[in-house]
Amino acid sequence: MKNISFILLATSIVLATIVSCIAIGVAVTPDVNHIVIQAIEQNPKGDSNRYEWVMLYNPSDSSVNISNWTLVSHFWCGTNTTIVANTTLHPKKYLTVTPDKRWLHDEDASIMLIDAAGNVIDKTPFMMAN
Repeated sequence: MKNISFILLATSIVLATIVSCIAIGVAVTPDVNHIVIQAIEQNPKGDSNRYEWVMLYNPSDSSVNISNWTLVSHFWCGTNTTIVANTTLHPKKYLTVTPDKRWLHDEDASIMLIDAAGNVIDKTPFMMAN
């Protein structure tokens, strides 16, 4: 009888822990209110020199001036792409940046978005191309 009670207690504790972890995972998801790197194409079919792109998204309720912000590729020789002057990303809108030359590596690439003051705004994990 003691073994059955212990097994029931242990099972209850495990289930309670799983439910708690799921609830905590949902509860701690932060709201993002800054420009984010939404998607990238680092290994397009055809000419990588012309078809790579990075998509930025503004999830906030305010327009953001992203003039002279920089996208930095960590792996491919530290190549940078600067967003042109007078560029504003409006609330809930996307902007696709297409560099004029190849700048993303097909393996272990990571991209940082840096504002004009040098602050890292967003960063991707190291990614492998499909």
